Amino acid sequence: QSITDSSVELLINRNPETIQSILNQFKEIEGVAYVLVKNAENEIISHTFVPQIPPHLLSEEYDITHHKYLKDQLQIEQVLIPSIGSVLHISSPILFGEIGSVQVGMELQSIKELTQIALIKLLIAILGLFIFSVLILNFIMKKIASPLHQLTDYAKELATHKFVTHSSLYPVVHQFSETSRDEIGSLASAFSDLESCLIDYIKDLKETTAAKEKMESELAIAQEIQMSFLPKPFPSENPLFKFEIEPFIQPAKEIGGDFYDFVLNEEDGLLFL
Repeated sequence: QSITDSSVELLINRNPETIQSILNQFKEIEGVAYVLVKNAENEIISHTFVPQIPPHLLSEEYDITHHKYLKDQLQIEQVLIPSIGSVLHISSPILFGEIGSVQVGMELQSIKELTQIALIKLLIAILGLFIFSVLILNFIMKKIASPLHQLTDYAKELATHKFVTHSSLYPVVHQFSETSRDEIGSLASAFSDLESCLIDYIKDLKETTAAKEKMESELAIAQEIQMSFLPKPFPSENPLFKFEIEPFIQPAKEIGGDFYDFVLNEEDGLLFL
């Protein structure tokens, strides 16, 4: 098609030298066996054969110059030429065939080799892209999996942690919560906050428990002191009064503010204070 477009003005202006120069340039393309240009009368006005078209190519058996081509259509056919081999003969009309045509012979062997090379390059490119994709995917998976593994180890460590101080993996997980802005960062933040809250809770619980134990100890001592103030139990030896006195007090809480005593005499009887 490039030769066809270049030849329009040259054929109109009848400039065969320039046409020949263009054909020689295209002949240098790998796989091009020959190029020839015909005028409207189907006469060859330029070609790349040196010094001339081989005579046996003009015979009826291998004639590539007298094929009947439709003027307004691009035609492709395979031709076997002894001195060249299998050729893909392409005929392209110029201005719908009104001023001639360009015919190019492409070596099928070269086309096959170029096709194979192109396929190999394509396969190499696909393989390279596949390897690159696998490496990128592996990198992404490691980037995602590594924090998850560390979070898993961190969760296992929390199950046996005493929560007196931060665990050994706390700095790593805390760093994830500050640097990651995705779900892993949110999960790491939740874990690290949970550990900090548990440490504070355990600390407050220990302080509260110690204060409660101290108060309970003091109340127990106060209760003993209060109970020691109760009068001693005793039976009555007076023949007129046959009874026994057993002192008892039950405070509403650990200790109370009520105290009492009793005195027994022969004149007044039993006196409660």
